[in-house]
Amino acid sequence: MLLSFLSVTVLHTGVRGCFEAVKQLSILPETSRGDSACIPAGCRVSNCLTWTLPCRKCGKTLRGGVGLFCCNSLVQRGSFPPCRNAWCGDCYEESSEDPFPRLQGVELDAGDPEGEESDLLLETKDLMRYRSGRNGDHIMGIPFECDLCHFRNMTLRNPVVTDPKDAMTLITIRRASLDALWAREPGTVQGNLSRAVRDHRDATAVCSLERGELPYLPSPELKDRLGMTSAVYVLQASRRAGQYTQNVQYETVRKSVTWIGNMYEAGATYSGAPTTDAPPTTEPFESSSPTRRKWFARFMRGVKLRMGQVRYQNEPLTSEVVLALDQLITAEWHRTTDDRERERLEELMCYVLIGFGASLRGEEVPLVSLRGMLYF
Repeated sequence: MLLSFLSVTVLHTGVRGCFEAVKQLSILPETSRGDSACIPAGCRVSNCLTWTLPCRKCGKTLRGGVGLFCCNSLVQRGSFPPCRNAWCGDCYEESSEDPFPRLQGVELDAGDPEGEESDLLLETKDLMRYRSGRNGDHIMGIPFECDLCHFRNMTLRNPVVTDPKDAMTLITIRRASLDALWAREPGTVQGNLSRAVRDHRDATAVCSLERGELPYLPSPELKDRLGMTSAVYVLQASRRAGQYTQNVQYETVRKSVTWIGNMYEAGATYSGAPTTDAPPTTEPFESSSPTRRKWFARFMRGVKLRMGQVRYQNEPLTSEVVLALDQLITAEWHRTTDDRERERLEELMCYVLIGFGASLRGEEVPLVSLRGMLYF
């Protein structure tokens, strides 16, 4: 029996766009049967390397836990049936409607009248980074929950495909999940999966490990345990217009993490107890904020890697600029009668002239020996 939200009639173009955006993510459940009926033969919920499910996008059967499996794919949570969501790694893709910035300076720059691309050259494989998952991402040290499970955790309901807000929420969740996964390089992910599969196969071939199951992955709790809601705030903030680039840069985006953490610490879950586990850059106190947890740290690293950073260097200091600056400072020197102000202007112009004449960087100018300079 199909879930009710799959049978909604599409009424107009805008709603159809929302439906297509949700449908493209390939997360909609196909059944409302109970828990046991959804477990394929040979699968054990307690052993993720026995999981067998079809790829939600291409239909390929994924066996032996090799793929990208939602950790809750085989268990019922609350009144919701198992999501049965699994993908081939490269089938778990960002939405074509993904509005979030990436590697600014590679794509078109805002304010460029010629509409020309940046001269920063990247290989094709670099341009495809952060756009899809990899087999084995679900056992890389942080939980992987599918977009549908995250949505249920955040709202305690299924998405309505005709609702633009629900569609954008799902697109944002997919982006946040990919960012968290891409905090680890493809070679690391592949090596981890290959070693896990090989070690498990070799050990079970010669040892009795019926009771020695692998770590249990599913979470029966319907709550946002990873901090996806906070990640949605951060990603939506990254869409704002920037001053030098089309969107704000990472250093601006990460300020959202600060207010989220501060609000949690001001709330009912405040602890404030001393701890030795806090990162070196944070206060040594316990925190209830999801922004202080491992998944969120991976997510923010992925955001930084995806967005990149555009640095605008200072304009070169030419002789014409130095002469023009000298005229301005000289005029200002004659207008004032304050000896201290005149001395400040003289020091400023000497700083400029010494740096320009000796080709020094800014921090090197104060190290110049005036006595030696006057002697020579």
